[in-house]
Amino acid sequence: MGRFSGQNDICTGTPLAGRDQQELEGLIGHFINTVIIRAQFDDQMQFAELVAQMNDKVLGAMDHQDIAFEKVVEAVNPKRSASYSPLFQTMLIFQNMPVGEQTNGALNIAPMETDSATAKYDITIELFENQDNFQLGFEYNSDLFDQSTIESMAQA
Repeated sequence: MGRFSGQNDICTGTPLAGRDQQELEGLIGHFINTVIIRAQFDDQMQFAELVAQMNDKVLGAMDHQDIAFEKVVEAVNPKRSASYSPLFQTMLIFQNMPVGEQTNGALNIAPMETDSATAKYDITIELFENQDNFQLGFEYNSDLFDQSTIESMAQA
């Protein structure tokens, strides 16, 4: 994102499942909370340094995932606008749960492809983990990005 935006200070939102206790894993319901991961880098930074920094940031965010996103926004008290999210404009979603048809007794569950028609953030990158590989999905604000830019990002 830094390469495409020309910025060296990037805040990205990412949802965490909120099921860090084993007894919550089997429950049905919405436990997700969004955390913010801030990357700060420069052109001189080695890749290994960036990976180490991001590892520390992600682990720190996971340690604080119980703090409600709304409380973070309230504490930071950023300038608000109806046209963008208050603390980040990029969302990264990692889907590591099985995607596909599942059966549980008489209940059959299958994913449905939907088109939200409106991007919730400037850009959302969704990474799906399958048995053999990863797949990327992009949702973006077409007022800010065109398809060729997104395709370039996907190839990078």
